[in-house]
Amino acid sequence: MIEMEGKKTAFIFAAIFLAGMALLYSLGGAQAQGEKLVLYNSFGYYEQDVKLLGNSASYGFELPYGVERDSVKLRVVNGYVVSQYIQEANYTGQEQLLASYVGKEVSVYDSNGKEIKGRLLKYDGRAYVQTSEGLFVITPSYSMLPGFSGNLSDTNASVVFVTTSGDNSAAQEAKLSYLLDSISWNPDYTLYLNGNGGTLSLAGAVSNNAKDYDNVSLSLFYGQVRRNSYGTYYYSDYKYATGAAMDASERSAAPSYTPQGVFEYYKFDLGNVALRKGDSQFTLFEKKAASIRKTYEMSVGSYGSEDYSALAIKLAINNSKGNGLGVALPSGNVRVMDENGFVGEDSVAETPENEEVKLYIGDAFDVVGLSRLMNQSTQEIISCDPRVMAAKNAPLCVNERGSIYANTYTYEAKVKNKKNADADVVLSYTPYGDWVMVEESMPGEKVSQNLVKWKFTLPANSEKTLTFVVRMKSGTPYAYYSSEPEPYGISDAGYSP
Repeated sequence: MIEMEGKKTAFIFAAIFLAGMALLYSLGGAQAQGEKLVLYNSFGYYEQDVKLLGNSASYGFELPYGVERDSVKLRVVNGYVVSQYIQEANYTGQEQLLASYVGKEVSVYDSNGKEIKGRLLKYDGRAYVQTSEGLFVITPSYSMLPGFSGNLSDTNASVVFVTTSGDNSAAQEAKLSYLLDSISWNPDYTLYLNGNGGTLSLAGAVSNNAKDYDNVSLSLFYGQVRRNSYGTYYYSDYKYATGAAMDASERSAAPSYTPQGVFEYYKFDLGNVALRKGDSQFTLFEKKAASIRKTYEMSVGSYGSEDYSALAIKLAINNSKGNGLGVALPSGNVRVMDENGFVGEDSVAETPENEEVKLYIGDAFDVVGLSRLMNQSTQEIISCDPRVMAAKNAPLCVNERGSIYANTYTYEAKVKNKKNADADVVLSYTPYGDWVMVEESMPGEKVSQNLVKWKFTLPANSEKTLTFVVRMKSGTPYAYYSSEPEPYGISDAGYSP
């Protein structure tokens, strides 16, 4: 349990340390220049150009909250770093202090005094402690922090570098850099529907628990970057206001940033901005999509009923310049709006240019359907002898020279459109193994070996029925062959299933 003893000592230590830092700067200071901040979806990268002044070989820098200690680096253009030392941050209370132990071993106790001992993965009022038994999430009553010195001042952590160069009398260019787990960004989209098209707006939601930045070059990075980490992640709690889409005449033009390729990824460069602690939002672009395709979709399967159910509402947007987009889109949450307000929500995957953005935003009230298995026959024996084999069974007889078992299924799907407008419907069926379509009441599309789709427009206040018969290979009869097996089929000795 953390005691408040030693507070006087803490103030004395802080005063000595700050005086020492002031002495370092006065003897051989570091002149700060441009700051650069690149944000990823769970961490940030900070870089600052500095000029090392005077002939001293020691320089100190203040560090913000959430710095990964082993990522702090100083690169000197005409020299190198001999050593570096990080003075850990001290905190004013138990919550701040416990949060500083993320990634370290702790002991936390619940209200009944039960000890949970392990690595602290995250602290947000609740402690996320990884133990050999699993992950415990508790609101701690008190805690034990190994190695804590008892200092409870409010100074930030600092790093001191000892450097060497060819000429200590001349100013040296250097670059300070580190990673932070206390700052991140998330893409956040709003899609405003307008007839058969709409406007796609992308905002960058920044969660900053590190420090205030007065003038920093900010970039928002996206792509699947691999990183070895013990799992400290911060998520933004920023909530966006919702409302009806405004007409273009009611609003001024929104900012528009073009993503830049970097290595195998992309980023938005926002230039120099002021970034305060807390949650912020930056508008990245608004682009008008000329065409947004809406479909009503249902899967056809064996486990149907006599009750009609709503079809899924799907939206598809071609991410092409011809459709008004044509940019590399990061993954993120998409809120869909129309003139009435909020009408659905989904997440979008990373989408390269000329691919489709696909969204499932809800289930239709007035477009309903049902599917059911009408008939089936199992363990039919189908001959694969080319002399007698039916042409329609050829896909089931690949690499077979005798006979096979096959199951035949008859399905029915009914869709009703109760709307006063046409509805574009997509029905899908997922077969498995080797199969062949025997009959179908309307032509379908074999998308893959495991997916068939039927697409049609259902007029207002009408209904339509799809029926189809599919035959699937289910096995091969076990045959007792003689020493000279028949060229095709099974021997006269018979077979057993």
